[in-house]
Amino acid sequence: MRSFNASTAADLEPVALVLAELSRRASECGVEIMVVGATARDILIRHVVGSVPERATADIDVAVAVNVFGFREAMAAAVHVTFPGNLVVPVASLPAQSVLKILAWQDRHHDNRRDAIDLKSIITAYHEGPYLDQLYVDHQELVELHEFDPRLAGAHRSGREARSLLARENPGFVTALLDSPEQFDLLAADMGGLVRENRSLLLAYSKGFAEPPPETL
Repeated sequence: MRSFNASTAADLEPVALVLAELSRRASECGVEIMVVGATARDILIRHVVGSVPERATADIDVAVAVNVFGFREAMAAAVHVTFPGNLVVPVASLPAQSVLKILAWQDRHHDNRRDAIDLKSIITAYHEGPYLDQLYVDHQELVELHEFDPRLAGAHRSGREARSLLARENPGFVTALLDSPEQFDLLAADMGGLVRENRSLLLAYSKGFAEPPPETL
């Protein structure tokens, strides 16, 4: 999914006003912006999928193209969302958000587990709504690989696309975390709900992330 029309979403009108001003100022400075964080999560889960994330937010998180990790790759894969007022702004894709959440969890999981909870919502959403249709149309091999469990197929796809975003970057920090039994188990426990199911979800994501990016195949 490369674009989504949310121009009729009344709850996004305040967000659109803020983004319009930020876009104007960014343009004046000659830089690009992209919606990230909880705002991006809410837009691509609440408005695209139609489900409600585990945690809501009133913040508006924006990344600016000044030495931001993986910004070019994330921008290339961003979903261009049309907000009320016909303002079009790039929003970080769910796979890009998953990488950011893993990094955030690694830095601050000792204080809280909110990043792990968000990660679960982001990965899980990749088999719902239009993402489910995409799985069966464009990723049938993943559905079959995971014995027709679309939740795990979506997690695998999310990991695969997250890795492809980092083709020019060093993915070692994600790989090291997912390959560490201790960190893997801790992350699964922090995601909430049944740890066994979380482990299955993370394992599918890890399998996708372990695949070499397309340009090296």
